Amino acid sequence: MQTIPAETLDLQNVANVLNAYAKLGIRDEPLLAHMCASIAALDLGPDSAVDRRAQEPQAVANMLHALAVLNFPDPKALGILAARAVLHDPADAQPQVPRPAPRPPPRPPPPGARQGD
Repeated sequence: MQTIPAETLDLQNVANVLNAYAKLGIRDEPLLAHMCASIAALDLGPDSAVDRRAQEPQAVANMLHALAVLNFPDPKALGILAARAVLHDPADAQPQVPRPAPRPPPRPPPPGARQGD
């Protein structure tokens, strides 16, 4: 099988492939590594020559989500995408510690139950 060179894929192509694999739950490591190489090959900095339409925030969000769903934390790709998402230097990107979900409100007592006894 022939491989498409990583540097020829645009951001939307990569987002579509990653999103499809995440939705299907397919964790094809060679393909994911190739998609991450494509992300790394793109120049997404503020002075980028890459077409701004190809840097849509939705594509960046979809790629970050797909890599998380597939549990494929490629440090270079995640740093580039995180930097693009918040417009800062990729070297400053740090993993975030998840916060616990808020507690749900208490349930009301069932009808007919006595309160305060």
